[in-house]
Amino acid sequence: MIQLQLQPDSIYQSNHASFAGMIPNVIYYNKIYTKIDKLNIVTGLYQAILKTYHLILNTCSTLANLLLGKISINNLSGLINIAHYASVLIKHGLNDYLIFLAILSVNIGLINIFPLPIYIRW
Repeated sequence: MIQLQLQPDSIYQSNHASFAGMIPNVIYYNKIYTKIDKLNIVTGLYQAILKTYHLILNTCSTLANLLLGKISINNLSGLINIAHYASVLIKHGLNDYLIFLAILSVNIGLINIFPLPIYIRW
């Protein structure tokens, strides 16, 4: 049996709340730097496919770097951290939250494509 001793971060003690785990470092930016393009349906669909393609390439590159040891396995998060990131991003805005959901969906889709031995039952 493993025994852990948790100590709340001092940042949260002033709010009378405790937190154990990781806290995402969200960089807030001024909304005046956000550019919204109004596209027709065909151009919008093309841009969505293009951005998804680049997201898939970025995710595959990250997975390759993880397997090669260029990225530490400590950078992976579990369900609790994913839920925490989602709660932080929904407070930041719907657009950021939807982008997070898109990234999460692509990552889950790619994980389901790869035949990982952990998930294969012989």
